[in-house]
Amino acid sequence: MGWMNDAVAAIWRGLSFRAGTPGPTDDFWYETPSRMSQAGMRITPDLALKSSALYAVVRVLAETMATMPLQMFRDLGERGREPAPDHPLDEIIRFQPNSWQTAVEFWEMMMFHAVLRGTGYAQIVPGRRGAIDQLWPLHTDRVRVERLKDQSLRFRVSNPHTGVEQVLLQEEIFRIPGLSSDGVTGIRVVDLAADAIGLGLAADTYAGRVFSNRLNIGGFLIHPGKLSPEAQKGLVNALMEKAAGAENAHRPVVLAEGFKFERGVETARNSQLLEARKYQVAEIARFFRVPLHMLDIDDQTNRSTVEAQAIDFVKYTLRPWGRRIEQAIRRDLIIAKRTYSAKYNMNAL
Repeated sequence: MGWMNDAVAAIWRGLSFRAGTPGPTDDFWYETPSRMSQAGMRITPDLALKSSALYAVVRVLAETMATMPLQMFRDLGERGREPAPDHPLDEIIRFQPNSWQTAVEFWEMMMFHAVLRGTGYAQIVPGRRGAIDQLWPLHTDRVRVERLKDQSLRFRVSNPHTGVEQVLLQEEIFRIPGLSSDGVTGIRVVDLAADAIGLGLAADTYAGRVFSNRLNIGGFLIHPGKLSPEAQKGLVNALMEKAAGAENAHRPVVLAEGFKFERGVETARNSQLLEARKYQVAEIARFFRVPLHMLDIDDQTNRSTVEAQAIDFVKYTLRPWGRRIEQAIRRDLIIAKRTYSAKYNMNAL
Protein backbone atom coordinates (compact mmCIF):
# COMPACT_ATOMS: atom_id res chain seq x y z
CA MET A 1 0.00 0.00 0.00
CA GLY A 2 1.94 2.95 -1.31
CA TRP A 3 -0.18 5.51 0.49
CA MET A 4 0.85 4.06 3.87
CA ASN A 5 4.54 4.81 3.33
CA ASP A 6 3.66 8.36 2.29
CA ALA A 7 1.42 8.70 5.34
CA VAL A 8 4.05 7.61 7.86
CA ALA A 9 6.65 9.91 6.31
CA ALA A 10 4.22 12.82 6.42
CA ILE A 11 3.48 12.20 10.11
CA TRP A 12 7.13 12.15 11.12
CA ARG A 13 7.78 15.36 9.16
CA GLY A 14 4.98 17.03 11.09
CA LEU A 15 6.17 16.00 14.54
CA SER A 16 7.86 18.54 16.77
CA PHE A 17 9.99 17.82 19.82
CA ARG A 18 10.68 19.94 22.86
CA ALA A 19 14.30 20.83 23.45
CA GLY A 20 15.97 20.32 26.80
CA THR A 21 15.12 18.11 29.74
CA PRO A 22 11.51 18.22 31.02
CA GLY A 23 11.01 19.72 34.46
CA PRO A 24 10.22 17.57 37.51
CA THR A 25 6.47 18.27 37.29
CA ASP A 26 6.25 17.69 33.53
CA ASP A 27 3.79 15.02 32.38
CA PHE A 28 6.72 13.40 30.53
CA TRP A 29 7.87 11.69 33.74
CA TYR A 30 4.43 10.31 34.61
CA GLU A 31 3.16 9.02 31.29
CA THR A 32 3.02 5.23 31.12
CA PRO A 33 5.15 3.59 28.41
CA SER A 34 3.75 4.01 24.91
CA ARG A 35 3.33 1.34 22.26
CA MET A 36 4.92 1.54 18.80
CA SER A 37 2.37 0.70 16.12
CA GLN A 38 3.08 -1.06 12.83
CA ALA A 39 2.53 2.28 11.09
CA GLY A 40 5.65 3.56 12.87
CA MET A 41 3.81 5.77 15.36
CA ARG A 42 4.32 5.69 19.13
CA ILE A 43 0.76 5.58 20.44
CA THR A 44 -0.05 7.27 23.77
CA PRO A 45 -3.56 7.83 25.15
CA ASP A 46 -3.44 11.54 24.32
CA LEU A 47 -2.25 10.95 20.76
CA ALA A 48 -4.81 8.17 20.32
CA LEU A 49 -7.61 10.67 20.99
CA LYS A 50 -6.73 12.34 17.69
CA SER A 51 -8.31 9.30 16.07
CA SER A 52 -11.93 10.33 15.52
CA ALA A 53 -13.01 6.70 15.92
CA LEU A 54 -11.33 6.28 19.30
CA TYR A 55 -12.53 9.68 20.50
CA ALA A 56 -16.09 8.72 19.52
CA VAL A 57 -15.81 5.38 21.34
CA VAL A 58 -14.52 6.98 24.55
CA ARG A 59 -17.15 9.70 24.37
CA VAL A 60 -20.02 7.24 23.83
CA LEU A 61 -18.99 5.11 26.81
CA ALA A 62 -18.16 8.01 29.14
CA GLU A 63 -21.24 10.10 28.40
CA THR A 64 -23.65 7.16 28.45
CA MET A 65 -22.47 5.86 31.82
CA ALA A 66 -22.28 9.39 33.28
CA THR A 67 -25.90 10.17 32.40
CA MET A 68 -27.39 6.83 33.42
CA PRO A 69 -29.36 7.14 36.71
CA LEU A 70 -27.33 5.91 39.70
CA GLN A 71 -28.55 6.03 43.30
CA MET A 72 -28.34 4.40 46.72
CA PHE A 73 -30.77 1.67 47.79
CA ARG A 74 -31.66 0.11 51.15
CA ASP A 75 -31.99 -3.68 51.34
CA LEU A 76 -35.36 -4.79 52.75
CA GLY A 77 -34.65 -8.51 52.77
CA GLU A 78 -37.51 -10.54 51.32
CA ARG A 79 -39.39 -7.32 50.52
CA GLY A 80 -36.74 -6.31 48.00
CA ARG A 81 -35.16 -2.88 48.24
CA GLU A 82 -36.12 0.79 48.32
CA PRO A 83 -34.38 4.06 47.38
CA ALA A 84 -32.24 5.53 50.17
CA PRO A 85 -32.07 9.28 49.43
CA ASP A 86 -31.16 9.94 53.08
CA HIS A 87 -27.87 8.04 52.77
CA PRO A 88 -24.89 10.47 52.69
CA LEU A 89 -23.48 8.76 49.59
CA ASP A 90 -26.65 9.36 47.59
CA GLU A 91 -25.94 13.09 47.34
CA ILE A 92 -22.34 12.38 46.35
CA ILE A 93 -22.92 9.83 43.59
CA ARG A 94 -26.12 11.41 42.20
CA PHE A 95 -25.49 15.14 42.33
CA GLN A 96 -22.13 16.50 43.52
CA PRO A 97 -19.08 14.38 44.42
CA ASN A 98 -16.88 17.40 45.14
CA SER A 99 -16.95 21.18 45.31
CA TRP A 100 -16.19 21.81 41.62
CA GLN A 101 -17.85 18.96 39.70
CA THR A 102 -21.36 17.76 39.10
CA ALA A 103 -22.01 14.03 39.21
CA VAL A 104 -22.17 13.87 35.40
CA GLU A 105 -18.80 15.61 35.08
CA PHE A 106 -17.23 13.35 37.70
CA TRP A 107 -18.47 10.04 36.28
CA GLU A 108 -17.65 11.19 32.77
CA MET A 109 -14.05 11.83 33.83
CA MET A 110 -13.78 8.55 35.73
CA MET A 111 -15.07 6.61 32.72
CA PHE A 112 -12.81 8.60 30.40
CA HIS A 113 -9.73 7.43 32.31
CA ALA A 114 -11.05 3.89 32.83
CA VAL A 115 -11.74 3.40 29.13
CA LEU A 116 -8.67 5.21 27.81
CA ARG A 117 -6.08 4.34 30.48
CA GLY A 118 -7.49 1.18 32.06
CA THR A 119 -8.42 2.53 35.51
CA GLY A 120 -10.19 5.55 36.97
CA TYR A 121 -9.06 6.84 40.39
CA ALA A 122 -10.46 9.27 42.95
CA GLN A 123 -9.20 10.27 46.39
CA ILE A 124 -11.67 9.85 49.26
CA VAL A 125 -11.77 13.04 51.34
CA PRO A 126 -13.57 13.21 54.74
CA GLY A 127 -15.45 16.33 55.84
CA ARG A 128 -18.79 17.74 56.89
CA ARG A 129 -20.76 14.96 55.18
CA GLY A 130 -18.88 12.28 57.09
CA ALA A 131 -16.00 9.90 56.41
CA ILE A 132 -16.68 10.36 52.69
CA ASP A 133 -17.38 14.01 52.06
CA GLN A 134 -15.80 14.42 48.62
CA LEU A 135 -14.32 12.37 45.81
CA TRP A 136 -11.39 14.09 44.12
CA PRO A 137 -10.64 12.59 40.70
CA LEU A 138 -7.00 11.75 39.99
CA HIS A 139 -5.19 11.54 36.67
CA THR A 140 -4.40 7.89 36.06
CA ASP A 141 -0.91 8.62 34.72
CA ARG A 142 0.03 10.19 38.07
CA VAL A 143 -1.01 7.20 40.20
CA ARG A 144 1.32 4.30 40.99
CA VAL A 145 -0.05 1.21 42.72
CA GLU A 146 1.91 -1.02 45.10
CA ARG A 147 0.76 -4.32 46.57
CA LEU A 148 2.00 -4.75 50.15
CA LYS A 149 2.93 -7.99 51.93
CA ASP A 150 -0.50 -8.22 53.55
CA GLN A 151 -2.03 -7.94 50.02
CA SER A 152 -3.43 -4.49 50.73
CA LEU A 153 -2.77 -1.69 48.26
CA ARG A 154 -0.82 1.53 48.56
CA PHE A 155 -1.02 4.37 46.06
CA ARG A 156 1.63 6.95 45.24
CA VAL A 157 0.07 10.06 43.72
CA SER A 158 2.15 12.84 42.18
CA ASN A 159 0.87 16.40 42.48
CA PRO A 160 0.74 17.91 38.94
CA HIS A 161 1.63 21.39 40.22
CA THR A 162 4.38 20.75 42.77
CA GLY A 163 5.67 17.31 41.79
CA VAL A 164 5.42 16.26 45.45
CA GLU A 165 4.41 12.62 45.86
CA GLN A 166 1.59 11.77 48.26
CA VAL A 167 1.13 8.26 49.67
CA LEU A 168 -2.47 7.09 50.08
CA LEU A 169 -3.71 3.84 51.58
CA GLN A 170 -6.36 1.55 50.12
CA GLU A 171 -9.15 3.03 52.23
CA GLU A 172 -8.36 6.48 50.85
CA ILE A 173 -8.83 5.59 47.18
CA PHE A 174 -11.88 4.87 45.04
CA ARG A 175 -10.91 3.04 41.87
CA ILE A 176 -12.69 1.65 38.81
CA PRO A 177 -10.53 -0.80 36.85
CA GLY A 178 -11.52 -2.18 33.48
CA LEU A 179 -10.72 -5.70 32.34
CA SER A 180 -7.67 -6.64 34.39
CA SER A 181 -4.84 -9.17 34.26
CA ASP A 182 -3.59 -8.54 37.82
CA GLY A 183 -6.87 -7.85 39.62
CA VAL A 184 -5.78 -4.32 40.54
CA THR A 185 -5.33 -2.16 37.45
CA GLY A 186 -7.21 -2.41 34.18
CA ILE A 187 -5.56 -3.27 30.88
CA ARG A 188 -4.83 -0.18 28.79
CA VAL A 189 -6.73 -1.07 25.63
CA VAL A 190 -4.98 1.74 23.75
CA ASP A 191 -1.81 -0.39 23.85
CA LEU A 192 -3.60 -3.44 22.47
CA ALA A 193 -5.28 -1.37 19.75
CA ALA A 194 -2.12 0.60 18.90
CA ASP A 195 -1.81 -0.91 15.41
CA ALA A 196 -5.41 -0.14 14.49
CA ILE A 197 -5.16 3.38 15.92
CA GLY A 198 -1.80 4.03 14.26
CA LEU A 199 -3.03 2.88 10.85
CA GLY A 200 -6.15 5.01 11.21
CA LEU A 201 -4.12 8.10 12.10
CA ALA A 202 -1.72 7.42 9.24
CA ALA A 203 -4.62 7.14 6.81
CA ASP A 204 -6.12 10.41 8.09
CA THR A 205 -2.80 12.21 7.73
CA TYR A 206 -2.25 10.85 4.25
CA ALA A 207 -5.75 11.86 3.16
CA GLY A 208 -5.15 15.40 4.39
CA ARG A 209 -1.87 15.61 2.48
CA VAL A 210 -3.50 14.29 -0.68
CA PHE A 211 -6.31 16.82 -0.71
CA SER A 212 -4.11 19.76 0.23
CA ASN A 213 -1.07 19.11 -1.96
CA ARG A 214 -2.20 17.02 -4.93
CA LEU A 215 -4.41 17.41 -7.98
CA ASN A 216 -7.63 15.42 -7.92
CA ILE A 217 -7.99 14.24 -11.53
CA GLY A 218 -10.65 11.66 -12.30
CA GLY A 219 -9.24 10.69 -15.69
CA PHE A 220 -7.73 11.74 -19.01
CA LEU A 221 -9.03 12.04 -22.57
CA ILE A 222 -6.33 10.86 -24.95
CA HIS A 223 -6.27 11.65 -28.69
CA PRO A 224 -3.49 10.81 -31.16
CA GLY A 225 -3.80 14.16 -32.94
CA LYS A 226 -3.23 17.72 -31.80
CA LEU A 227 -6.23 19.81 -30.64
CA SER A 228 -6.44 23.57 -30.67
CA PRO A 229 -7.19 25.35 -27.37
CA GLU A 230 -10.72 26.11 -28.63
CA ALA A 231 -11.31 22.46 -29.50
CA GLN A 232 -10.03 21.33 -26.09
CA LYS A 233 -12.32 23.77 -24.29
CA GLY A 234 -15.31 22.73 -26.38
CA LEU A 235 -14.62 19.05 -25.73
CA VAL A 236 -14.38 19.54 -21.97
CA ASN A 237 -17.60 21.58 -21.88
CA ALA A 238 -19.45 18.97 -23.92
CA LEU A 239 -18.22 16.14 -21.69
CA MET A 240 -19.12 18.00 -18.49
CA GLU A 241 -22.61 18.67 -19.84
CA LYS A 242 -23.19 14.99 -20.59
CA ALA A 243 -21.40 13.32 -17.70
CA ALA A 244 -21.03 15.70 -14.73
CA GLY A 245 -23.44 15.91 -11.80
CA ALA A 246 -25.51 13.39 -9.85
CA GLU A 247 -28.24 13.32 -12.51
CA ASN A 248 -25.73 12.01 -15.06
CA ALA A 249 -24.12 9.44 -12.81
CA HIS A 250 -23.40 6.10 -14.56
CA ARG A 251 -24.83 7.32 -17.89
CA PRO A 252 -22.91 6.01 -20.91
CA VAL A 253 -21.01 8.63 -22.89
CA VAL A 254 -20.00 8.16 -26.52
CA LEU A 255 -16.60 9.65 -27.27
CA ALA A 256 -15.69 11.12 -30.64
CA GLU A 257 -13.67 8.93 -32.99
CA GLY A 258 -10.06 8.53 -31.94
CA PHE A 259 -10.56 9.50 -28.29
CA LYS A 260 -9.73 7.17 -25.41
CA PHE A 261 -10.51 7.65 -21.70
CA GLU A 262 -8.08 6.54 -19.00
CA ARG A 263 -9.00 6.68 -15.35
CA GLY A 264 -6.67 8.63 -13.06
CA VAL A 265 -4.35 6.61 -10.84
CA GLU A 266 -5.34 8.58 -7.75
CA THR A 267 -8.99 7.49 -8.11
CA ALA A 268 -8.16 3.87 -7.34
CA ARG A 269 -5.73 4.83 -4.57
CA ASN A 270 -8.30 7.10 -2.94
CA SER A 271 -10.87 4.30 -3.10
CA GLN A 272 -8.44 1.98 -1.30
CA LEU A 273 -7.77 4.70 1.24
CA LEU A 274 -11.46 5.13 2.04
CA GLU A 275 -11.89 1.38 2.50
CA ALA A 276 -8.82 1.23 4.74
CA ARG A 277 -10.09 4.08 6.91
CA LYS A 278 -13.50 2.42 7.30
CA TYR A 279 -11.85 -0.87 8.24
CA GLN A 280 -9.73 0.80 10.93
CA VAL A 281 -12.85 2.37 12.46
CA ALA A 282 -14.41 -1.10 12.69
CA GLU A 283 -11.21 -2.48 14.23
CA ILE A 284 -11.15 0.18 16.95
CA ALA A 285 -14.87 -0.26 17.67
CA ARG A 286 -14.33 -4.02 18.07
CA PHE A 287 -11.75 -3.52 20.82
CA PHE A 288 -14.30 -1.60 22.93
CA ARG A 289 -17.42 -3.53 21.82
CA VAL A 290 -19.21 -0.46 20.46
CA PRO A 291 -21.56 -0.92 17.45
CA LEU A 292 -20.63 0.96 14.29
CA HIS A 293 -23.92 2.82 14.02
CA MET A 294 -23.02 4.62 17.26
CA LEU A 295 -19.90 5.95 15.53
CA ASP A 296 -21.92 7.34 12.61
CA ILE A 297 -20.72 4.60 10.27
CA ASP A 298 -23.21 3.34 7.69
CA ASP A 299 -22.65 -0.43 7.71
CA GLN A 300 -25.73 -1.20 5.59
CA THR A 301 -27.83 -2.45 8.51
CA ASN A 302 -31.59 -2.03 8.67
CA ARG A 303 -33.58 -0.56 11.54
CA SER A 304 -34.35 -3.88 13.22
CA THR A 305 -30.67 -4.80 13.15
CA VAL A 306 -29.70 -1.44 14.67
CA GLU A 307 -32.25 -1.97 17.47
CA ALA A 308 -30.82 -5.42 18.16
CA GLN A 309 -27.30 -3.98 18.25
CA ALA A 310 -28.45 -1.28 20.68
CA ILE A 311 -29.83 -3.95 23.01
CA ASP A 312 -26.58 -5.90 22.76
CA PHE A 313 -24.65 -2.70 23.51
CA VAL A 314 -26.56 -2.31 26.77
CA LYS A 315 -26.23 -6.00 27.71
CA TYR A 316 -22.65 -6.69 26.75
CA THR A 317 -20.92 -3.30 27.01
CA LEU A 318 -22.75 -0.98 29.41
CA ARG A 319 -23.94 -3.59 31.91
CA PRO A 320 -20.41 -4.89 32.66
CA TRP A 321 -19.24 -1.32 33.23
CA GLY A 322 -22.27 -0.68 35.43
CA ARG A 323 -21.57 -3.74 37.57
CA ARG A 324 -17.92 -2.74 37.92
CA ILE A 325 -18.86 0.70 39.20
CA GLU A 326 -21.62 -0.59 41.51
CA GLN A 327 -19.27 -3.10 43.13
CA ALA A 328 -16.42 -0.58 43.31
CA ILE A 329 -18.75 1.74 45.25
CA ARG A 330 -19.65 -1.12 47.58
CA ARG A 331 -15.99 -2.09 48.11
CA ASP A 332 -14.53 1.41 48.59
CA LEU A 333 -17.34 3.70 49.76
CA ILE A 334 -20.12 1.83 51.57
CA ILE A 335 -19.62 0.95 55.23
CA ALA A 336 -22.87 -0.96 55.92
CA LYS A 337 -22.41 -3.29 52.96
CA ARG A 338 -25.22 -5.70 53.90
CA THR A 339 -27.78 -2.91 54.17
CA TYR A 340 -26.98 -0.48 51.38
CA SER A 341 -25.97 -0.71 47.75
CA ALA A 342 -25.62 1.55 44.71
CA LYS A 343 -27.55 0.60 41.58
CA TYR A 344 -27.84 1.86 38.02
CA ASN A 345 -31.24 2.02 36.36
CA MET A 346 -30.45 0.25 33.09
CA ASN A 347 -34.11 0.42 32.12
CA ALA A 348 -33.72 4.20 31.72
CA LEU A 349 -31.88 3.48 28.48
